[in-house]
This record gives sequence, structure tokens and C-alpha cells, in this order.
Amino acid sequence: MKTLLITGNMGSGKSSFINKIFMSQGIPLTGIRSVRHFENHKFIGYDLSIIEDYKTIKRWEIARIKGEKMLINPNFKPATEFLNNIQNKNLIFIDEIGRFERNDEEYLTAVRSLVNSDIKSIISLKKENLPFNNNLIDLSKKDKDIEFIDLDDTDLRDLDIVLQEFSFKNILQKKVAIFYDDEAKIHMEKDISNYLSKGILKNIEFKRIDDIFNLTYDEYSKKLNDNYIIYCYTHNIDKMKLTSDIGLIPIKSLSEIIS
Repeated sequence: MKTLLITGNMGSGKSSFINKIFMSQGIPLTGIRSVRHFENHKFIGYDLSIIEDYKTIKRWEIARIKGEKMLINPNFKPATEFLNNIQNKNLIFIDEIGRFERNDEEYLTAVRSLVNSDIKSIISLKKENLPFNNNLIDLSKKDKDIEFIDLDDTDLRDLDIVLQEFSFKNILQKKVAIFYDDEAKIHMEKDISNYLSKGILKNIEFKRIDDIFNLTYDEYSKKLNDNYIIYCYTHNIDKMKLTSDIGLIPIKSLSEIIS
């Protein structure tokens, strides 16, 4: 498998699954991500980010809410140039492709070139009936190097199997760290009490963080040694999205990672 296509409804975990693949392989997050833009903790639209080695090297406005409408700024030129000039990368991602970019043929051609290249890639497709997305899904039925999964119809255990097949690494050897803040603490403590008697939390490291909302991946990872899968425990939807954007895996229940 060289290219992994994933889709699913909002909240199905597409970004988190991408983050987990990169962490499981020990490869710094590199690719293109649509991220929510906040002002004064209020969601006002979307930006597009180019991420290289977990660092955002460029970020620009792609859509903004004006009144009751979402106004699109279809500027994909920086992303197109990034895809056309990729070198010496073992794995990159695109998260996600949907209606914003459906009319930018140069960008979509660059995505096709990536799929046809020797670079391993993970491409998230917005669950919309769009010609480009449908063409990629149809291609996966004919090409053994392309795998397509719908997260809405896939069991968590099956996802780990897909992840291991894609990465060729044993993710069970990874340590688990869970970061949380005071807002999440009460929920987490109730959750933990359900598992303590079973003795299955001893391999999980819990770390409280004061400002989980604004930290970068580097600031999280500096608090750990290598070989960790990093989760963020929160019931706040905005925090779940923002921590996912920077490369962490948000969870709101330990049952999501403990079988």
C-alpha cells in the first residue's frame, strides 16, 4: 500500500488517524491541512496550513463566515507549489480535499501527481459527492497500491490493522501519553476509576498541562521522550479540533484507546 485514502463525516477522526500514522512511524508531520480559524475563541472560518516537520511554514485564509454565509478565498497556489516541489519525504498528508478546492485544476493535478509518485501519502477526502474525490475512490478499486477506508464504517481495531499494514511498524510497542487540563480533569478522573481495578492503566502516562488550548506539538513532545503516541483528553470540541490540527490525537474517553 502506497496511498491511503480516508473519508468520514465531521468528527469521525480523519485528522487524528493521520496524526497517529505519523507518530507510529516516528516521522515528523508534513503536509497540507485545513484548520479552523478562531478569533477570541470564536470560530470564524478556515485557513490552509503547510506543515513541515511539525512546524507550520505557511498559513493563509481560505474561507470566512460573513453573516450566514461562508465566503471562500480559493487560493491554493502555495499548496500547489508545495506538492510540486516535494523532495526527500517518506510520507506526506493532505487533510482534507473537498468543495473549497474543487475548481482549482492546478492543485488537483498536483494531488494526482502525488498519488502517481513514489512518495507514500495519506489523503483525507471530505465526505461529499465531488468528481475528483469520486475518481480517487474509483481508482482505489483498480490499483492495489491505493487503499480506501470510510471511518464511519470501520471499527477502531480494524483501523489499527490498517495502520500497521501501512506503516510496517508495531504500534503496540509505542508508549501512550495523555495530556489534560483542569477543565478535563473531572471527566478523566471518573473515567480512570472505571479502569483502575482492571490494572490496565500502568502503561499510560498522564500529564496535566496549564494551557492545552495554545501549545504547539513541540511543546508537548519536549515533555516526553521518543516513542510515544500522544493523546489530548478533552470534552471541549474546539480544543479537540485545535489539538488535532497541531498533530495530537484528541479523545474524550479512555474507551477510545483501551479495548
